[in-house]
Amino acid sequence: MIKEISIFVENQKGKLSTISKILGDNNISIKGFSVDDTGEGYGIFRIVPDYWEKAEELLKKDFTISVNNIIAVKVEDKAGSLYKVLKILSDNKINLEYTYLLANSIIALKVDNEINGIKVLKNNNIELIENNLMI
Repeated sequence: MIKEISIFVENQKGKLSTISKILGDNNISIKGFSVDDTGEGYGIFRIVPDYWEKAEELLKKDFTISVNNIIAVKVEDKAGSLYKVLKILSDNKINLEYTYLLANSIIALKVDNEINGIKVLKNNNIELIENNLMI
């Protein structure tokens, strides 16, 4: 299971660079990220760091964060690959809450049922990434 850290930040200049600096100064690499605007002056900066426990420890000192389980899937770099993964989830009634690109054709999937999501993807020969250090 991959760990993602969601950081709740005010929509102000320099907030994302501050977070990136904290992690970089501590030799933590961000393997993928997503930024979403909540429309209320705040945003959610979702990151997948290589050393998530260390990142969590550092970030919780100054930010409101949550750690979430996500599924990381390696997709082929060809037309229809994303559809194949999403169709498997849909056919098995697994709700996709959000998704974003990580690195090297790996996508992050936040689903409502990680255990079943992993099971059906594996049963359909979809390559899963097992931990943050493998990204």
